[in-house]
Amino acid sequence: MSDKPAIVVFGATGYTGGLVAEALVRRGIRPVLAARSAEKLDRMSQRLGGLEVRTADVNRPETVRALVGRGDVLISTVGPFDRWGGPALDAAVSNGAHYIDSCGEGPFIKAVLEDYDDAARAAGCALLPAFGYDYVPGNLAGALAAREAGAAATSLDIAYFATGSLTRGLSSGTQATMAAGLHVPTFVLREGTVGTERTARSVRRFRVGDRQRSAFSVSGSEIFLLHDHLPTIRDITVYNGWFPSMSRVFQAAAAGGAAVAALPVGKRLLDARAARQAGSAGGPDAAGREATRSYVVAVARDARGNVLAETHLEGPSIYDLTAELMAWGAQGVAARQIRGTGALGPVQAFGLDALRDGCESVGLHRIDAGNSTQQSVQK
Repeated sequence: MSDKPAIVVFGATGYTGGLVAEALVRRGIRPVLAARSAEKLDRMSQRLGGLEVRTADVNRPETVRALVGRGDVLISTVGPFDRWGGPALDAAVSNGAHYIDSCGEGPFIKAVLEDYDDAARAAGCALLPAFGYDYVPGNLAGALAAREAGAAATSLDIAYFATGSLTRGLSSGTQATMAAGLHVPTFVLREGTVGTERTARSVRRFRVGDRQRSAFSVSGSEIFLLHDHLPTIRDITVYNGWFPSMSRVFQAAAAGGAAVAALPVGKRLLDARAARQAGSAGGPDAAGREATRSYVVAVARDARGNVLAETHLEGPSIYDLTAELMAWGAQGVAARQIRGTGALGPVQAFGLDALRDGCESVGLHRIDAGNSTQQSVQK
């Protein structure tokens, strides 16, 4: 690698990886494209202006380690991460390279934060898991709501929605992650301690524009990261409201999945189904993405449950937002704009004000939910 840090997109020929590579090129960056198929890489390279390509495969970890050197930035979009994420993470830490991923899986995020933090600090690199729609907007919205609520805030509810139709708006990778997640315990923060409960155990309604929409409880990096950043916050729950009218259906499905997963044969069957669904067979095209918008709500409450502050953010589709956030983050990491090393959340890595401004620059705006008017994210 040259003296200038390289930005490597591992999984570049997949759906999310391709969007990230395109976002980097729009920023004037020439990333290195990495994936298993040399043929697909060559086609993509030519389409994006003759970018450097490298073949790498998670089943041959040495090929992944060869992608980066000290100070480089490794972007990984190779998921599901619980199954295939380890080699890229190991490669970054062993080589002293910075790491950013698009993970949305709670157990993998927990592993990055708890098992790799010391090694990353020793190597002088930063690890930024879940740096896309999962879960940058919620970290930002939650931190802003908590700051506005003040010291009386003790709890945060953070919900992820999408406006517009998602009928053909989800990639195969997202569908696989959602299916697998229904029988995996959800992380929650209760009385200052991270614990687990059944996915979709809780269903809550949130104000989205001029409507009340339901969402069910899921894991999120906010459970780990905002607790460390906001010491007065004792309880955090993250919710998914992509299909509001089906929240109770998902709740019932998750309860059934948890019961099946508790049996050895049931867990094997569910794991086999998830493995068949894994992989990237594409996702919505530009028109499909333009038909949807991302929407995130954070509600800060006091110890009696009184609402102290709400933050509503709206931005591009979940995939466009992920690509732009990862490109912005990688560019900032390569320019040494991060505030530390080790496993970091978005607020810890860039600071709340810089993160707010960065999200604004990629189209994630604050919304006055009362009249659905856009405003700059408050300073």
